Amino acid sequence: MKAIIFDLDETLIDRTSTARKFLGDQYDRLADRLNCQKDDFIETVIKHQKNGYADKLVAYEQSCTDLKESIAHDLHLDFRMRYGADAISFPGTLSTLEELSDNYTLAIITNGRSSGQNSKIDSTGIRRFFSAIKISEEEGIKKPNEEIYIRCLSDLGLSSADCLFIGDNPLVDVIPPKKLGMKAVWVRSIHNDEPKEADAIVDSVVDLPNLLKRMNRAQPDGGHNSGSSAASLVKP
Repeated sequence: MKAIIFDLDETLIDRTSTARKFLGDQYDRLADRLNCQKDDFIETVIKHQKNGYADKLVAYEQSCTDLKESIAHDLHLDFRMRYGADAISFPGTLSTLEELSDNYTLAIITNGRSSGQNSKIDSTGIRRFFSAIKISEEEGIKKPNEEIYIRCLSDLGLSSADCLFIGDNPLVDVIPPKKLGMKAVWVRSIHNDEPKEADAIVDSVVDLPNLLKRMNRAQPDGGHNSGSSAASLVKP
């Protein structure tokens, strides 16, 4: 194994905590134009964002309808201008990336807007660890389109057999990488069912260094044989 490719949101970045912090700050900035309570505002928008997969303007429109507010477009504009500037990474992310970068080339493939995703990467201080970063808006394609993974491999100068992909959404972070010949590690998520296709399952990226050590010990050539048993690597 020569490289690890990461998903961003809910893998490295705690999207829920980041969203809650942003929405709390947004409420404070625009409180004079809102009639609802702060907690109601945060929880309603979180609900309609559907773990980040809903259209953000639609989520604000639905939230404002529920809350009987009328500034959805202004809220959305504020979101586009500011979101990600105070992103929160999961505990242990920086130290884990530091450790992994000593032995592996690291990359990111993420769906989302260029400004928002770049803001998250910069505000959490993780950009320095990555040799390639692919953001769907910049590429004009998004996961699970195979081309975005192929472009990342090309940037790294590596074959799919040399790479492991890790992320929380099986439909874009496990199944497509596996089809291309990568190893795939699923980060447990309450929002997704456990994928049978995953080579391994972890609770957090902080589990990855020890998992990789086990994977390398299980392969007689030190981790370059793509035929090792996945079952022995799955964390209960």
